Amino acid sequence: MEPLRILYVVTTFPSVTETFIATQIADMIDRGHDCTIFSYNSSADAVVHQLVNDYGLEKHTVTHFKNEKSKWGILEGMFLFFWKHAFELNYKLLFSLMIPFSGSKKAVLRKAYWDMPVFLLHRKYDVVHCHFGFNGVKVARLKKLGILTEERCFVSFHGSDLTPSKVVEYREVYADLFTHFDGFTVNTPYLESILKRVHPNLKNVQILPVGFHEAYLKPYLDLPKSDCFTLVYCGRLMALKGPDRALAILAALVQQGVTDIQLLMIGEGEEELNLKAQALQLGIERHIQWLGALSQEVVFGYMSAASVFIYSGRTEENTGRAETQGLVIQEAQYFKVPVVVADVGGVKYGLQDTETGFLIAENNLEAFVEKVLFLYQNPMVRNEMGAKGHQWVQEQYTIQKLGDTLVAMYYGS
Repeated sequence: MEPLRILYVVTTFPSVTETFIATQIADMIDRGHDCTIFSYNSSADAVVHQLVNDYGLEKHTVTHFKNEKSKWGILEGMFLFFWKHAFELNYKLLFSLMIPFSGSKKAVLRKAYWDMPVFLLHRKYDVVHCHFGFNGVKVARLKKLGILTEERCFVSFHGSDLTPSKVVEYREVYADLFTHFDGFTVNTPYLESILKRVHPNLKNVQILPVGFHEAYLKPYLDLPKSDCFTLVYCGRLMALKGPDRALAILAALVQQGVTDIQLLMIGEGEEELNLKAQALQLGIERHIQWLGALSQEVVFGYMSAASVFIYSGRTEENTGRAETQGLVIQEAQYFKVPVVVADVGGVKYGLQDTETGFLIAENNLEAFVEKVLFLYQNPMVRNEMGAKGHQWVQEQYTIQKLGDTLVAMYYGS
């Protein structure tokens, strides 16, 4: 098959919390496809993952200018965009759009190209793949207007774009998307069930989890375990992820006499100050390391040396939103770390309960503590679960395996 020219449409690139997008693109580059990334925002992250640098992904990226924080910023961004791409611009099209008083149809076209100026360039694509439904809406508009004709278009829903409380709203918002796109991916059956509530008869829906690039995990496999029993929480410090529950679990274990224990809190977010105050109130601050946002490689080092990974998330009461997959749970299993996770959203599809870890009812902190304590007291079980988890995720979640499915979608086979 001939290599494809693929355009990925994303919100922010590179993003330290959306490594799965960079991983997917890197896999397509490895397969010989020509990849371009159109991002609505440049990254404000201080951390950049090694994979992004190794593949030179920022050189593949066209960044929009409309979301700059000031008018001067927008003007500067616009100038830099046109300067950088001066030899690629379709000037005939650009000048036709600039003609004043040219009617309502031309105004609609101007709005469409303003949203996606990457299509002002003399570049042709075989595939346009949008990450998140709200980015797909903009491409669907171009298909509806006849600006895009031959391109096969796909969208990957990830969860924040399919909030259960907005199902009725999405029926209108995504109407053009459902009409004009060629395929849709969701990362778990849980997310598929929400999508089917929006459009019960939608065709060409593929369950495609996000995966990991094993070459970036393998160097950290089998690092020496910490001398201390170590729990790892890794995710944004936000209510949805349940970091407060991780602290409550730690406090209960300490109260039961588990004093040779530490909790690594990896991530940053709006709840950080409240969580630190909670730790002081519970008297467990000396058992916690607040590590903040880290590069993927540093996270892997901490994770590989840990004893147990915990995910103590919740379902939001007002929106019904919950974790749809949680790739970090599969990464932990790759490092032979048993996982103890809350049964929310699509999390249950990402482990084998009682084999590679334990699935706990969402609000049952007592059961959470019980299972972590069991693993603390039974290191042989930890080792057995860890070995099974490593084998299982290698079979299910490597980007090469998942990429085979994606490429088949792209080619329509």
